[in-house]
Amino acid sequence: MIRMFILKVLICLALGTLFSGFSGVWAQEAVTEKRLPQMIRGNFGHFLDCEKRFSTESKNTLPEGVTPQQLVNGFTKACQIIDSILSEIETLQEELRVLNQHFAELRKEENVNSEESEAENKAFQDSDSRVERGVLSESEEFAGSAGASLNGRTAAEIASRIGQIQDRLVQQELLIRSLCVQTQEWIAPVWNLAPRQPEVLRYMLFLLACAMDLDQYESAYVLSRELMAQNIYEREPVLYEMAGISAFMVGKLDVAQFCFTEAQKRGTLTSAAVQCQELIPYYAQAWKTELAFQERSEVKGELPKVLLETSKGNVEIELFENLFPETSAAFVELVKSGFYDGRVFSMVISGKFARLGNVKEGGISSSGDSQRADESLKALAVADDGAGACSRYHLRGSVVLVPGKEGGMGQFEILLSPAPQRDGKSFVLGRVTKGMDVVSSFTRSDGKSVGKMLPGDEPDRIFSAKVLNR
Repeated sequence: MIRMFILKVLICLALGTLFSGFSGVWAQEAVTEKRLPQMIRGNFGHFLDCEKRFSTESKNTLPEGVTPQQLVNGFTKACQIIDSILSEIETLQEELRVLNQHFAELRKEENVNSEESEAENKAFQDSDSRVERGVLSESEEFAGSAGASLNGRTAAEIASRIGQIQDRLVQQELLIRSLCVQTQEWIAPVWNLAPRQPEVLRYMLFLLACAMDLDQYESAYVLSRELMAQNIYEREPVLYEMAGISAFMVGKLDVAQFCFTEAQKRGTLTSAAVQCQELIPYYAQAWKTELAFQERSEVKGELPKVLLETSKGNVEIELFENLFPETSAAFVELVKSGFYDGRVFSMVISGKFARLGNVKEGGISSSGDSQRADESLKALAVADDGAGACSRYHLRGSVVLVPGKEGGMGQFEILLSPAPQRDGKSFVLGRVTKGMDVVSSFTRSDGKSVGKMLPGDEPDRIFSAKVLNR
């Protein structure tokens, strides 16, 4: 529900309904609806070396040695490049739609020899795969003029052209990811220079929607508060919902309730926002309980912390040793033994979790030792359950042992969103104290396509894991 709302916001941005200054490529619905969320997934927080001169220690100051005009010019140029790339992608997608339809018509032809049939089937399978990955759209009404130009082209020729387009899309996707990352770093200083500039506002809305689509709710919350301070919400009521959802996800429930109430007054409260609003009473109690746990642990002494050095940055985890001493001790021993070093996050599902798999770098599966370690962890979890293992709520950043038959080889997952349906049912071992932005940036994967991803989409991994205070 929430992701459907974000998609609608992105489409609105593309159609120009949020701000009268929107125009040009942003009116191309197909680009935003089909490709935009995929273009920038999992890449916030990474900057091209050649553009480091634009980075800032404080988001409210200009980069050293850069004048305001240079910064604005650089930002404007990057926006122009992104618009140009989006325009090319839209054109390529139009061609792919026609090719996809032509494939469907070729499938109906009966007079094909066995050799051609085999090549055609391979091309169809490749086409279907691209549809599943969001590269090809669903079949649309076949345009007569475009279809006529394709008459006489064989399946092999069409497949070859699809491959060329696919390669170009990959190149442009990687480029636009990098540019989006750079403009995210520039946006705050530029906004402070020109808070009412239409292009700057347009891009802030763009980044806010993208941050939410990528589960970057901490960044989205900060950005939405910047917009609130400028009274942009009075002109763009839909932003109340975006701010409310991001606030809800990070536990700022008072802010979330205020934003949802304002959205309701303006008649812009969608089902996604209603879903979050209805859970506020439940999570008010959940956060009260969680904070009480944290306060008691601070009084009794420091809990063990584990540092995960990953391919996207560092993540710090606190283990609930005071509640689950046996399980925490076993987890610490696994970390010290190097058990998690080299493992990949093979299943990262937006809006749900990032799951550490049982595959190490290079595709080598875990050994029997890891199977025994997993069985030991789960046995201890059962023993610890009497101490309240299931009493910890499943919040954003919770570290959870993979449940039931899904788990294996010492697997755990980090939740990207609250999961009330799992409260009382699975084992919350700890929580992320630093680096949720890193976890949110992990490359998305359904766990079945590791090794079959697009270039630049390799699954993220733990380079090393170490215990900080034991």
